[in-house]
Amino acid sequence: MSIPFTLKKAYLKTLSAGKHEVEMVWKNGSAKTTLTLEEAPAEEGNPETGDSSNMILWFLAFGGAAAALIVTGLKKRTGR
Repeated sequence: MSIPFTLKKAYLKTLSAGKHEVEMVWKNGSAKTTLTLEEAPAEEGNPETGDSSNMILWFLAFGGAAAALIVTGLKKRTGR
């Protein structure tokens, strides 16, 4: 038989890393287990977002496209 139970995050933060013995007691018996908690990984800097594109290249592409549209528009106006 298994008995699911949930420990709140606030309570888990009060426990140190390592092994902890847990016992639940009822009128007709008890259950004992050992929980092993690991250190949380240290957070460093900003999280990876998956966007690793180089913005300078995008600005250059946009500028080139804008320049091509301007030159094309000017040529149509002047009739060249």
